[in-house]
Amino acid sequence: EHPSVVRVIDFGRSGELLYLVTELAEGTLLRAELSGEPLMPDRAVEIVRQLADGLSAVHEKSLVHGDLRPEKVVLKRSERGELARLLDFEVARLVDPDSAETRLTRIGRAITHPQYLSPEQARGAAVDARSDVYALGVLGYELLSGAPPFSGDARALIVQHQESTPRPLAEAAPHLAEHLRLCE
Repeated sequence: EHPSVVRVIDFGRSGELLYLVTELAEGTLLRAELSGEPLMPDRAVEIVRQLADGLSAVHEKSLVHGDLRPEKVVLKRSERGELARLLDFEVARLVDPDSAETRLTRIGRAITHPQYLSPEQARGAAVDARSDVYALGVLGYELLSGAPPFSGDARALIVQHQESTPRPLAEAAPHLAEHLRLCE
C-alpha cells in the first residue's frame, strides 16, 4: 500500500491465468493532461517525484511495472494537492535478483507502446527496476518539454531508444531557462 500506487485488493490464479484485482482509481489520466504543451515545471516535478516514490515501493516488493506511460497514471485532486498514482500492472513481473531471465518483451511479441520502452525492453533483454526508472525519465522529459524525446514509427522508436541520445532538455524546452537544474 502506497499513496502513489493503486491498491491491490486481491490476486490469484484461475487455471493458467493469473489475476490482480485493484481498487477503482478515480481521477484524470495523465494522458488527458498532455496536449503537446509542457506542464508547469513545479507540477511536472511533483508528478515525477510522486511516481518515483511509487515505483520505489513497487521495486521494494521485487516488482517491475514494465509499462509506465501517461495512460498508466491517474491524477486526482485531494485536500493535500494533486496526487499521481500508478495504475495497471498487467505486464508487471517479479524480479529475481539472481536471474537474468526477467523479460517483459519477447522476440515476436508486438510492442504496442514503444515510446517509453527502456533499451533492454526494446531488445527483449532482461529487465529490472532500472527499466522503470528509464521510462520515468522519458515521461518526465515529455512533461517538461511537451513532447517525448524521440519520435517516429514503432521501429524507429525502438532503434532510437537503443542507439540515440535525446536532444538536451534545455534545447527541447527553452522555457526552462530559469530551471537549469532540471536540464542538467
